[in-house]
Amino acid sequence: MRRNQGFTLIELMIALVIGLIIILGASQLFVVSHASYQRVEMLAARQEALRFLVDSLSLDIRSADTFFVTGDVLSLSYGSGRENDPYCSSAGLSAVEYARDSGAINLKVTCDNGIVSTEPLVGSSNADALLSVEELVFRELGGRSVRNEVTFNALEGEDDTSRHFEFVVTNRHAALSRN
Repeated sequence: MRRNQGFTLIELMIALVIGLIIILGASQLFVVSHASYQRVEMLAARQEALRFLVDSLSLDIRSADTFFVTGDVLSLSYGSGRENDPYCSSAGLSAVEYARDSGAINLKVTCDNGIVSTEPLVGSSNADALLSVEELVFRELGGRSVRNEVTFNALEGEDDTSRHFEFVVTNRHAALSRN
């Protein structure tokens, strides 16, 4: 009768190499999945910031009495005041100004009661640096609309076309007052 002698040294070394290859493959899969997850999270945060910016600009441009574009600053005025406004809870809204400063889009609000406040709308200093706005351009289109161009800082390996966004908003008063 033959006695069971176990594995040879060569068999153990081959088993260790095979196990090491499997572990390296699994760890590589984890690293790639984690990087992909982080990129998707950043793109989702950028999309959320862009949607908030579009909603804010659209509401303010559409409801303004007049608007002025000077370089990268958009100034909106509300002659009759905008009542029940989220910016000025106790008074009507008198004016709003959008401008880019140090990677953030700042919102300056003037209420009918004289209170003026300035706060970052997108890309604040305590937000992730990749949400910072690299460029913000406003262009007046025929006195009725404003073309808004926003370029975010690039993610790793990202081209210019996927980080640059443009949208047009028409002012209601200007559109209705002209034929």
